Amino acid sequence: YDHWLAGQPGRKRVIRDRLGRVVDTVEQVEPPQPGGDLTLSIDRRLQYLAYRELKSAMLENRASSGSVVVLEVATGEVLAMVNQPSYNPNSRQRVDTSFLRNRALTDVFEPGSVIKPFTVAAALESGKFKTDTVIDTSPGTLVVANHTVKDIHSYGKLDLAGILAKSSNVGATRLAQGMSNDHIWDMFHRFGFGQPTGSGFPGEAAGVLAEANRWGPVEKATISYGYGDHRVTAGAGLCHSGQRRTDARAYLRQGRRRSLNRSDRSAAGRAGFADAGDRHCAGWNGDPGEC
Repeated sequence: YDHWLAGQPGRKRVIRDRLGRVVDTVEQVEPPQPGGDLTLSIDRRLQYLAYRELKSAMLENRASSGSVVVLEVATGEVLAMVNQPSYNPNSRQRVDTSFLRNRALTDVFEPGSVIKPFTVAAALESGKFKTDTVIDTSPGTLVVANHTVKDIHSYGKLDLAGILAKSSNVGATRLAQGMSNDHIWDMFHRFGFGQPTGSGFPGEAAGVLAEANRWGPVEKATISYGYGDHRVTAGAGLCHSGQRRTDARAYLRQGRRRSLNRSDRSAAGRAGFADAGDRHCAGWNGDPGEC
């Protein structure tokens, strides 16, 4: 964005004295072009809250690092992006270089249960399952090629909304077993997994989505509930030219039983207390006061 921000210098014809000092302007040959404004989607208050809560969670859990990304569901705009450990960009003396990277876009991790909505989406698209299809998850365990998939409790019979509400690993695995590797891979790929977001951020990781022909029974099971040979970045939900967007609306309230067909648009949007007037630089890598 340097070209956009820098603008272009103008030209004018002037009269100088023998010391080279400008004493008069004869005419303006070409007017200068001021740099353009660049307004970030970052919301100051959301950035501050995300930074504060991440820092608190890091201390409470004695974690070595962490990231938080808050997106506008409808557009994919980044409302907050924070990392810990952080640093003050105005004082870089004796800063550990590992603190400088934007972990939300450069570090990958196993996504876990947030992948289950995409497994359910693949199941619905396959035509082999409907929203009212009942999956028996008893007794809360499922043996797959000498590997045991476990739920926290035995949830018994669940429809697809119930699998999401209970976050059932067994339910997600049984759905995956009813689909081909290629179909599941294609669904994940179309949502942008294993691909860069197109943000243009230097060093952005694309994540990992193993080719479908490399999945054995265990890999297929673990990928269905977010583990195994599958890695994402915290910023994986960023949309690329409006084409990629994680449909969070299907998984807004994981702890509540609700329809998969629609969910409240008001809940799917950004936090109501954060208004567009406060969207500006708030310290990209962390502390809003360090911008």
